[in-house]
This record gives sequence, structure tokens and C-alpha cells, in this order.
Amino acid sequence: AACSSRKNTAGTRRWQAFTARYNTYFNGEQAFIEGEKAKLSANKDDYTELLPVFLVGNEKSRETGKANFETAITKCQKAISLHSIQKKPQLKPGKRNTAKAKQFMQRKEYNPFLKHAWLLMGEAQFEKGDFLEAAATFSYITRLYAAEPVVANAARQWLARCYAHVGWYYDAEDALSRMARDSMTTRVKREAAATRADLLLRQQRYAEALPWLEQAARTAQGSERKARLLFLRGQVNHRLGRNEAAYKALSKCISKSPPFDLAFNARILQTEVMATDAQGCRKMLAKLRRMARMENNKDYLDQVYFAMGNLHLQLTDTA
Repeated sequence: AACSSRKNTAGTRRWQAFTARYNTYFNGEQAFIEGEKAKLSANKDDYTELLPVFLVGNEKSRETGKANFETAITKCQKAISLHSIQKKPQLKPGKRNTAKAKQFMQRKEYNPFLKHAWLLMGEAQFEKGDFLEAAATFSYITRLYAAEPVVANAARQWLARCYAHVGWYYDAEDALSRMARDSMTTRVKREAAATRADLLLRQQRYAEALPWLEQAARTAQGSERKARLLFLRGQVNHRLGRNEAAYKALSKCISKSPPFDLAFNARILQTEVMATDAQGCRKMLAKLRRMARMENNKDYLDQVYFAMGNLHLQLTDTA
């Protein structure tokens, strides 16, 4: 009874934060991680198109991991309902007029850990493909945590990502513009770069997207995530006619030891971006012939021969 969520003291805040974190939230977080792993392992990309910046952008694999994300949402909702502290605390008379105390009293949620549950719930809704539901959650977080700019900015970044996926580009731009630079964590800055790149690519503003995509690839966590963004960077440079930059990005992609499909398609795309003259075409044809002889590539010979045919066309060798 002394640690009830209906009371707001230093002790109740610490206790409710502890139990929220290591009971319901922990199980929800583990379910979310398992859902991400399932989505990553089942994802099948179409390399003839620009890769999506986020895996949920691939509609074919969107349903994968859905049960895990629903479990994460349920656990977060339970953590919030059981451990929320919204009663105003009693401050000592001498502390009430300080700027820090005034900001503290403006809060609507006093459990210091629940912000993680709110954000995880929105992220799980996003990964499940419920973009409007996730947008509603993140929009609510910006109001609930208006007195905590760091949390509000993290929510705005995700809000912009949701809006971009439903085609509400003006609203996505507005959400990103509201983010204050001095109130962002390193993670939020990293994620915001990927969000802005995704937004611009969806509007086919490739030249504007490229710097953000480069930043996202440079700061991405995980070798496979970094390799995907480097491949996408190569694709965008190729569309802009920057073949040398595309080749370098694809080489970096291959150096990250990505899954076989990604590495194979990176090598195929390299043959397209470097074959700009007769000598380059012949060099790439020799490389493709070596790839055709490799046992690992036996299931991908159609793509190898298609690339070889394109190179012969560039040499005007139609036979």
C-alpha cells in the first residue's frame, strides 16, 4: 500500500518504475525483439526496385512477426495501466519556485520509466503495419510528455515515419520540423536521418535524399542494416548517374559480409554502374562469367545472364 501508484513520492516513483521495467515491459521488449528477428529472416527484397529504408516498407513481409508485436503492445498497455502515476507530488515550500521544480510539476506522467513503454507500444504498432494507430499513439505521447522535450522529440520522429508510410508527406515534414536539435539523443538523431531519407525517397527527391541516406548508412546499428542502406545508396547514386559513387557504396556493402542475396545483387549492380565504355564492359563480362561458374550462384544464373546480355547490348553485339 505504501508503494501504490495512487501516491506520488520518490519511493513510489522508484518502485513503480522498477516493477514496470522488470515485469511486463521486459516480456514485451523480448517479444518485440523476436518479431524484428522474424521479420529480418523472412524478408525477401525486390532488387529491381529501390530497397525500402525500413523492412516494414516491404508489403510482402509485413505480416511476419505480427503475433510478437501484438504481444509487445499488450504488455506495454498492461505496464501503463498498472504503473502509471499521474497524481501531483507534494513539494517542500522552499523548492516550489525553482525552474526545475516548476518543470517537474508540469508533467502529466510521473513514472520515470513509462516513457519507454509508450514508445515501444508505438514502435510495435508501426512494425505491425498499423501506421495510423501508431501515429495516434505517438501523437498522444507528444502531448503527454510535452514537459519532457527529449521524449516528445523521439515520438515526433516516429510520428513522421508513420505519416510518410501513409503518404501524408506535409504532416511528416511538419513533425520533423518541430524537433528541437538541442533536445535529441544520439539514437533519435540517427533514426531521424533515416526517416528523412525515407520521406524524400518516397517523393522521388533523390538528390535531396542522398545526404540523409549517407548519414543513416554511416550511423546505422548492425552490419546487415548498414549493408542494406549502402546498397540503397548505390541504387540512388546509380539513378542520379553518379556511377563512381554508386560503385564505391556497393563495394562497402559487399565488405560488410551481408546475406548472399544482397551481396550477389550488389555485384550485379556493380557491373551496370562500371560498364560505361568498351573496356569496362569487357572487364565486367569476364567478372560475370566467373560468377556464372561459381556453384553458389547456380540459382541466380538468370540474373547473371541478363546482366551479361545488357553488357553485350552496350557493345552493340546483338548476336
